[in-house]
Amino acid sequence: MDRIDTPLLDNLEISLFDQFTPDTAQLVQFIDCSPKLKAHNEAHVAFDNLSVHLTLPWIFEKGLRIIYEVVDGQVLSAAQVCISSLSQAFCATVEHLYICDNYACWQGDIQVENNHWIELLRPFTSVKSLYLSQVIVPRIAHALQELIKERVVGALPALKTLFLEDTNLSGPVQKAIGSFVSGRQFSSHPVAVSHWERKPSD
Repeated sequence: MDRIDTPLLDNLEISLFDQFTPDTAQLVQFIDCSPKLKAHNEAHVAFDNLSVHLTLPWIFEKGLRIIYEVVDGQVLSAAQVCISSLSQAFCATVEHLYICDNYACWQGDIQVENNHWIELLRPFTSVKSLYLSQVIVPRIAHALQELIKERVVGALPALKTLFLEDTNLSGPVQKAIGSFVSGRQFSSHPVAVSHWERKPSD
């Protein structure tokens, strides 16, 4: 595929399957030859019961979409996609990141997921705006707190605004988000929190 030149290609969907780790180096070269598919500044990570979708972005069925079919371990699977050679080059240019839940059946323990969330976020070094859907906020809040507690290097260094679909947070979740915001303030990388009025297109 790296020998194919497709400058007009504006739509590519890639399906990966559980326990399958592809050698994607040639596929990355192929995408590099398709200007419309790379260097997007917006990405969406969406979870449902059977798969994780990473889109960069998907407007009117145009863009790059990676679908990872999984049975469980949704966050781990999403992290594996984001840190793969297939995604890393593109994640680094994203400035607006949306993480959403499409009626996923969450089975994993939130505490176990913390490291997986951090690994998922790490490649997005240029993200300025992070949008979290209502179901995602309580699952990722403690991971954000860990970023401050453990001073994780390279995770969301450019983040300016955290958009939450649900701002009516429970005590532990509110405390975790508050710790993250306070920690960023003290580290000279302040983050503002705003309400996200989610639209169907999001």
